Formats: sequence, C-alpha cells, structure tokens
Amino acid sequence: MKVEVHKDPITGVVTTPTGIMVDVVAATRDPELVVWICAHQDVSEGFALHDRKPEEPGPAIVKNLLQRGHYGPFEHPQITFNIAGISRACLAQLTRHRIGVSFDVQSLRYTAPAGRDPRATRDFAYPPYLFDEERAHARGVGKVKVDDVGLVKEIYQKHYEESLKAYRELLMLGVPPEDARLVLPEGFKVNLTMSVNARSLMHILDLRLPPNAQWEIRELCEALLFIAEEWMPHTFKWYRENRAYKHKLAP
Repeated sequence: MKVEVHKDPITGVVTTPTGIMVDVVAATRDPELVVWICAHQDVSEGFALHDRKPEEPGPAIVKNLLQRGHYGPFEHPQITFNIAGISRACLAQLTRHRIGVSFDVQSLRYTAPAGRDPRATRDFAYPPYLFDEERAHARGVGKVKVDDVGLVKEIYQKHYEESLKAYRELLMLGVPPEDARLVLPEGFKVNLTMSVNARSLMHILDLRLPPNAQWEIRELCEALLFIAEEWMPHTFKWYRENRAYKHKLAP
C-alpha cells in the first residue's frame, strides 16, 4: 500500500502521516546530465564533458541505461537528506545500508530527551494502526488486528513514561547521559542526516518500500522517493513504475 506524503509549499519539508520529516541539505546539480556524461565517457574517445549533450538527458539515460540494467553511472550523483522523527528501531534498519551511504545521527550522549512527552506521537513512535483504520502488514503474520486499541496505547505510553522517569532519575543520581540513555526505548525518536548516491538509494527503496517491510521505514522511503522524483524526475519516475514495491533487488 502506497503511503501518501505531504510537501510544505513554503519550507519544502516533506512529512509522512506519522510525522517523519525529510528535507534536502544538498544535492548534485543536473544529476541526470551527470549520469549521461559519466556513461558517455565509456564510449567516447574524447573528453566526454566537451562532447555534444542531449537537450533532455533524462530520457536518454532511461533508454540507454535503466532499461538495459546498467546502473553503474547512477553512483555519481549524490543527495543529502535531513531526516527528523524516526525511532531508534527504524534507524537500526536504515543504517544497515552501508554501501554508497553515509550517516550522522543525533547523539544521546550530547542531547537530552528531558522535555519529551510520551503521549505525543511526535516524540515517540506509535504504530499508525492505533490511530485509524489502517491495518499494517507484517511479514509472516498477515494483517494486524488489535482488539483493544485503547489498552495498547496505554501500554506504550506507560512504558515510555517509565523509561523517561528512569532516565531522569539516573541523571539526578550522577549517571552521565551516555550511560543513562541505556534505559531509553527503541521507540524514542531521533534526527539524522544521510548522504546517498542515486544507485544506492534505489537499492534501499527496493528493500524498504514493499509491503512486507516495517511500516515506519516504508513511510520514510515514500518521502525519500517523493523527493528523488523531484531531483531526478525521469530516473525515479521510471523507478516508481518499474521497480518500486515489486521486491526487486540490487540494481
């Protein structure tokens, strides 16, 4: 199931239904032209940058590279995202991707969650099916059906409140933040930056967009794909139509 995301027309920040926010720090300019030049150098006897270039490099790279399964030149353009509000559990999934990707993550050694409200969905992660009629898909167990949504919410909130209370008590007892953070839950939200080349981004989306992926990282990847389509429109329009959600692997 595709997740709808929203782009703020003023700030440009893309937001998912559960409050994940993504914006662009920096990105390669004319990325599809960069791909075309790099690919063209493979077959040019001269200086590829000085050769005649197509007016629209996007359709050319779709036809000559993507449709033929040649993904190497897509390693050249790079984009850096600022991502806010994903759980530590989602972060663990995201940072498993290591090739062509770099991360800098908010440190709980130097930042503190003292003001966090465990009842606020913007501060801690809650499954979206606790708040509407959506039924999340989980590998091996089919559709999730929660009989007592209110009780489940209370359990989440109680656990989050107790973990925050323990964290604050440890600080008062002189425990440094780098050790007090050990009691914080997987649902605690953090912020990060991620730099990734276009080919590696496709690989992440291959694995994390299909319906058997966990709901939170699917939401994040919908935001990444939305932005990628604006950045490299022909490339990621082709990607959405031919690879997204289809359990493809390793472009």
